[in-house]
Amino acid sequence: LAALADEASEQLVDVYDRLFGGRGGVPARESAYADPRVVAPAELADVRGFLHAFGLAETGELADHVAAECELASVLALKQAWALGQGWDERAEIARHAYERLLADHLLRWAPRFAACVRASQAPAFYVASAAALAALLESEAKRLGLASVSGDGLAPMPSSPDEIVCGGG
Repeated sequence: LAALADEASEQLVDVYDRLFGGRGGVPARESAYADPRVVAPAELADVRGFLHAFGLAETGELADHVAAECELASVLALKQAWALGQGWDERAEIARHAYERLLADHLLRWAPRFAACVRASQAPAFYVASAAALAALLESEAKRLGLASVSGDGLAPMPSSPDEIVCGGG
């Protein structure tokens, strides 16, 4: 039974690596969806700033990984709820504002594209369902908070080099 569990675990790791690792997969980091013409994309530094401001540290994946950004959003929402429960209105407002900025400046700008790429990749059902849930949650939050979002339909990650950028439609 333990051997079966080990084999299943290895298969999950292999699928994850094929889907999200290397050049052939779906990039799971915000910086992959940034404009490569920008000399020093600020996405990663900005997300790290959020972490630092709230006393958190980068562990495991880089700060602009989809899992890290979603975790940060959940921490900010939890901090807001906790502060409201304690009657700390000013702290609740700070956490609410940070949550909205993280969504508007980061997750809503790239995660719908990421989710669309996962859905289009012929990934296993678990990943497709997870991507659909992420896209639906972000759409719901954008609507609830009155924030603009991007549709992931037809959008891919930005080209990996400026040479891949085609100007003027040709």
